[in-house]
Amino acid sequence: MAKKMLNRKGFIPGINYHDYRLIQRDLPKALKMKIMICEFQQKPISALICSAIGDTGIYLLGASDTERTKVSGSNLLQWRTIQWLKDRGCRWYDLGGIDPDINPGVYHFKCGVAGKSGRDEKHVGQFIAYNNVRTCLLSVFLNKIKRFQRNMKFQVKNWLPC
Repeated sequence: MAKKMLNRKGFIPGINYHDYRLIQRDLPKALKMKIMICEFQQKPISALICSAIGDTGIYLLGASDTERTKVSGSNLLQWRTIQWLKDRGCRWYDLGGIDPDINPGVYHFKCGVAGKSGRDEKHVGQFIAYNNVRTCLLSVFLNKIKRFQRNMKFQVKNWLPC
């Protein structure tokens, strides 16, 4: 479902979805991610993965079926997630990144879930410390290659007629 959704939106994720399966396998039971699937007419139409640690819930991944987005299964899963988080004692729900220009549908959706009490937060970014200059330069070089590869996939996908 996630693969179809990413193709539909032409979105190149910055994460590897399969890594979450490995993480879930190794987490202790108390920290396992919550996986929710919404079905319509006995077929999955949306899925959501979230986590709750302390007083904060975090929306990690979500997907919706290409043909059934009008059924609003994603909305139902968000409300079920909020209820699950409240039952666990969470006071906060981090819906993750938003980009009103590149992904206006998700921006609108997340703003609707957050309501009047939601707010946009800016993150300072990622900081990394290196043992030596060689390791730093290698990391910078590999990150540039990764960004270039992601950009090329996006451009090629947008050039293809189908």
